[in-house]
Amino acid sequence: MKKSFFVLLVAVLFVACSNDDKQDLELAPGTSLSYTAYADETSGTPASGISFTTVGPWRATVSELQSDELQVSSVMRAGEWVTVSPDHGDVAGDYVIRIFLDKNLTGKDRKAVVTVECGETKILITVEQKALTESGEIPEEGETSVAGLISEMFYYFPQNVDVENQRIELTYDKQGRLKTWKEKNTDYDGSVYIETLTYEYGDNVVYISSDRDEDYFITAYLNDVGYVVRAEEGRPGNIQEVTTYAYDSENHLIRTEQKYEWEEYIWTDGNLVEIRYGNSQGESDIAVYTYYDNLVNKENFDFSERTSWLEELVYAGLTGVQSRNLVHTEIGNSESAWKDNGSWKYETDADGYVTKASFSRLGETAVDNNPRTVEIKHSK
Repeated sequence: MKKSFFVLLVAVLFVACSNDDKQDLELAPGTSLSYTAYADETSGTPASGISFTTVGPWRATVSELQSDELQVSSVMRAGEWVTVSPDHGDVAGDYVIRIFLDKNLTGKDRKAVVTVECGETKILITVEQKALTESGEIPEEGETSVAGLISEMFYYFPQNVDVENQRIELTYDKQGRLKTWKEKNTDYDGSVYIETLTYEYGDNVVYISSDRDEDYFITAYLNDVGYVVRAEEGRPGNIQEVTTYAYDSENHLIRTEQKYEWEEYIWTDGNLVEIRYGNSQGESDIAVYTYYDNLVNKENFDFSERTSWLEELVYAGLTGVQSRNLVHTEIGNSESAWKDNGSWKYETDADGYVTKASFSRLGETAVDNNPRTVEIKHSK
């Protein structure tokens, strides 16, 4: 994503809601609330979205902006080309919203205002979409992709790139929702496994199907914020596994549970700092994480798969708000720890998105000469 696509247009309007000036809705520090996109761009905000905290229920509405004056009567017209996701929340907590645009085929500049309200506090977000593309043309019809979302991941070990590797290609709809996940795994003996998953979205439910097994499915039931609370795996008439998910008031995942095992997730200052694992056989483990203070996590899902139960849901961003920063180390506290002990290093582009990451295991030697590595591409 190019920073030049997004420029400051107007300031945020706050309305005090109590005698001590405490706000019912507060933005994350440094958040811009005015954005500009070219005619063929379909993201009205950075891929990382706009973050805020509320003390209660909130909602977002879209209105037309003409000659810098809000036209309330044009709410439906703006709503035809602007989508806010999510557009409401029923409880207090931390939220991230993203604004998506249709291609502008009108030949004219257009503006809209998204109003986010909680109690008596309002925040105005202004979005302008230009009439032309960056090259000065009116765009043509066709499928679009939100900029800044992870579109490809290639996992490998540097000493033998051609085997034991995994390539994942992802596509999204205009709202930034995962549409297809194509995975190609090459094993150490050269054998290849290929699978494509397709995502279909209903009312607070997501259906995931595979081209390798027409009868197998995952059905994910979502809460009002858009995060999974129950996932069912299996075949028609034969659900083989049920996974439940619980979240805190800030929409962080705090517990995942299946019939015979569970995980609990501990958060501090917006980062996942500990995972506790247990099962019906009495086995347990704890993994502890530290983070880079200077590396903000801008990715749309956790590519390191720490909360990896049903990675199909993790990659779709359905398992809650992820860590604020990029992880540095992860350590298991037992000899048989199923979590890897190791440290992460990253390469990022000018906008702070990860282009390459490597995970070095902590063992008897001081240096891991063959760290698991992932190269990442983002949608443009």
